[in-house]
Amino acid sequence: MVFTNITFTYRKKLLEQFPSLKQNLNEHQETFQERLMQLIWTKGFSETEIYKSANIDRRLFSKIRSDSSYHPQKQTILPLLIALHLNITEAEDLLSRAGFALSPTNTTDVIYRFCIQNKIFNQNMIDELIYELS
Repeated sequence: MVFTNITFTYRKKLLEQFPSLKQNLNEHQETFQERLMQLIWTKGFSETEIYKSANIDRRLFSKIRSDSSYHPQKQTILPLLIALHLNITEAEDLLSRAGFALSPTNTTDVIYRFCIQNKIFNQNMIDELIYELS
């Protein structure tokens, strides 16, 4: 549906019909970066521990942390989930804030889900599983 051809009056009426949508859009939602930093802090890790454990370059981690317009790739985020020792709910929440999800049809995603659910937080072991099973 293209909204560019809708008259101003119709758009105004449409928005009036869904005031909760406009309210939801105006409410501040925690960004990926904000949530990542909050998780690091609450889990008691240092930033250095996390980026080293996730095998992420210090400069890339700095960009993720400080540039709210930067959207990391999924393959960058997955090791962060492991480094942070997240449970599946926390992992899915953090991924969704970057616009991603764990797919039940993607081998890598299935392996990450399995490891998170079974508290396997060894990235080398996960990499070996991906290599062997992909």
